[in-house]
Amino acid sequence: MGAGGQHQPKSDGTLVTARDPRPLFEMATLDDLMMDRLQQATDGSLVTFEAAVSLASAMIDSIDWASLGEEALSPGNRALGVDEALRAVRTAAIPGGSS
Repeated sequence: MGAGGQHQPKSDGTLVTARDPRPLFEMATLDDLMMDRLQQATDGSLVTFEAAVSLASAMIDSIDWASLGEEALSPGNRALGVDEALRAVRTAAIPGGSS
């Protein structure tokens, strides 16, 4: 059906547009974005690691670190090394270490 919907006839012969109930778009949360950067940081590229550190540094007080830690320990993320990337990013982003 799509976001625009389809025209459906009413009993009086007029047409109405049936709207798709799905949202037109989904917005990523800050934690979604941070997890994406952590996953990318596992590729060994300094550029993606620095992007993760930059985001973490800029949004340090707004990131749900406990939730990210739990997600980083999921089997798929752990296999990628996301848990290690999270520790390294936190250490680099948080002044004074990995608190």
